[in-house]
Amino acid sequence: MSKDESSTNTMNTSIRRRQIEETLQQYIQLVDEISSEHELVENSSLVDEHVVVLTGSTGSLGSYILRKLMQDKSVSHVYCLDRTSSAHSRHLEKNKMNNESTDFPTSKVTFLKTDLSKPNLDLDDETYKRIQNSATDIIHSAWPVSFNLSLETFKPQLDGIINLLTFFSASPNHVSILFVSSISSILGLESTSIPEKIIEDTLAPLQMGYAESKFISERILDHAAKKLSVDIKIARVGQIAGPAYTSGVWNKSEWMPSLVVTSFNMGFVPETLGGDEMKLDWVPIDILSSSLVDLSFNRDPRTSEFSARVFHPLNQSPTAWNTLLPIILDTLNSLNPKLTMTSVPYTIWLKKLKDTTRESASSTTELEGILEKYPAIKLLGFFETLPETKWSDKDVGKAIEASVHLKGLKGIEGVWMKKWVEGWISGSC
Repeated sequence: MSKDESSTNTMNTSIRRRQIEETLQQYIQLVDEISSEHELVENSSLVDEHVVVLTGSTGSLGSYILRKLMQDKSVSHVYCLDRTSSAHSRHLEKNKMNNESTDFPTSKVTFLKTDLSKPNLDLDDETYKRIQNSATDIIHSAWPVSFNLSLETFKPQLDGIINLLTFFSASPNHVSILFVSSISSILGLESTSIPEKIIEDTLAPLQMGYAESKFISERILDHAAKKLSVDIKIARVGQIAGPAYTSGVWNKSEWMPSLVVTSFNMGFVPETLGGDEMKLDWVPIDILSSSLVDLSFNRDPRTSEFSARVFHPLNQSPTAWNTLLPIILDTLNSLNPKLTMTSVPYTIWLKKLKDTTRESASSTTELEGILEKYPAIKLLGFFETLPETKWSDKDVGKAIEASVHLKGLKGIEGVWMKKWVEGWISGSC
């Protein structure tokens, strides 16, 4: 690297650090303006029946969380706060397609169209007060999953954090808040082990607006926990895999499904995932949703000196790629007996992907078909940098202790991998 390049990188790092710090301080000041002077119902921290506010219920993870809450007998009611007025019909359609229950009784669940970035969450006063007076838990899952957006783009989400804190600061109950964060919020750390605690280094998040907004939210919530004496938990979610025990498929647009579908049409699979061997600590989405409910209902017995509790709901027994590779090859071969799938060095696989990308660039009429067969083209940048990625160990002790579902999760089972691969290929043929 030249002196000029080094100087430019240093300057860009300084600008990025300043932007994150200034944004954080702006929202810290807003937290300080929230009044916490209100009467609490005696023993309201002891919850026998949960009234849960769930944001983002129509998202992939949110829909599984809702399914779990509907099955939980300790939950008396769920308020789903979504940006759409069609949340109910979307859940009916999704559950019908997956052969799941389409029973959403109004006695158990209420779907509300909201805008968290607006005052009163864009709810009428009566509804706002009713939820405020009855809620015991909030699971905040709503967040746009886009890795190409700038930090500024996430202003509505950061405003939503403040509005939710304002909402529950006036509740008569000891409300517990679980924020669904992302492990990307701290993957920029140059550390061999990442603890389950709040990280203050403003360069901890990966260099993208999504990760930076999650990092800032964690810091805002930690400050709020101390100032408002609120039980706040942060779950840094990692790679969400397809369902293990329920119906549904792993989203084909993600990197692993894209890799497998592309490999199937190439005729070979990479024998490694690049350089430093990746630790596959995936959690199936149905197990993750159950573990998040576990974490949400895990109350903090302390009555003062609060700070946000951090959990890493990851697989405690990471699986090596070379363990899954034979299962992937066998499954792909069984799906097309005319082919003999093999494994090749990652460099050869990547070269083939680049060649296919160049061919697709010169084809206008067949582009859609090419991308269907080789979806990894859309993620070429990711696959190019994969060999350079360094993988840190993440502490999971607190999450394992707090969630019985995570405690029982030991690696990625072969039957799951087979099921996922079959789902991706059958949907791409």
